Amino acid sequence: MNARQLAGDAAVQELFDHVLRFSRAFYDAFEVSYNKVRFWRFLFLVLEKEREDESGLIKDDFSPEEIRRILGPTWTAPDIRQWRRDLVKQFSDSGGLFLDETGKEDAKQEREDLPHLRRGRPPQTKLFKLSAHFNLAATTYAKSVIIFVMRFPISHIDVDHILKEKGPDVFRQIMVVLETHYYKAWKTLLNNLASVSAAPRAAAKEFNEHAPYWAITVIAWKQYRVDPSSAFDEDDFFTEVQHVLRSVAKEELKRCLSFMTKRKVFVIDESSGGLRYALADACLPHLERYATELQNAREHLNTLLTEQLR
Repeated sequence: MNARQLAGDAAVQELFDHVLRFSRAFYDAFEVSYNKVRFWRFLFLVLEKEREDESGLIKDDFSPEEIRRILGPTWTAPDIRQWRRDLVKQFSDSGGLFLDETGKEDAKQEREDLPHLRRGRPPQTKLFKLSAHFNLAATTYAKSVIIFVMRFPISHIDVDHILKEKGPDVFRQIMVVLETHYYKAWKTLLNNLASVSAAPRAAAKEFNEHAPYWAITVIAWKQYRVDPSSAFDEDDFFTEVQHVLRSVAKEELKRCLSFMTKRKVFVIDESSGGLRYALADACLPHLERYATELQNAREHLNTLLTEQLR
């Protein structure tokens, strides 16, 4: 059975609804309006550093390799201290900062720091902990994952009772599953889409840096499963992506659509007079693979939350 014969499969449509609900729930809890991909990468790094420290503190001694994970492979190290400050400052939403500074400690002097230090001034590493504002957003997100994303048959009152004491801890466990399974599948999908495009290297860099590419693709695929002959126009995409990502500039969406068309990931539906878009056939096997990986990821998350809700 090929991709077109599978169109209309309700189970697969629901699976893509599931992953789109994930995004909606996250941006309802964490009101991040820009640099969404960078925010996710830094969040994973912060949680990793918290796990590595016995006292659960987060040090801002991010290495060049760690910063490159956030900013992309073309970033270079001369401004490392400035970027350390900027990443911490940007780790926030409209409600406040997600990291509270708790102190400082002497740091090992790094080669990248030398041009930026005053003579005789020892380098310092700042110490942070996740803020109360962060923990509130984390608990809100954990509740949304349980009720809205996974749709567990449990009351809001019972979830609130469970999360009252361990909401941030449940959030952290959810994030491990997200990073290990969902985020890995996300990266594989975008790289596979880039591989079938014109200029794969440029496409991969672009796709991995801007959140709308993923949302546009999943929404187009979801619509394709309903009706393979249908196509989307810009207004359709904007309405759907805005719902999923919560805040997207229309100019950015137009640029993403234009880039995906130029790279042959989307094709223009000629019958619409060039006003509507459809997925290129070469993308469909990669989306089928993504659906399989999502199903596996959802099973891991279901197992985790079933245990937490006992």
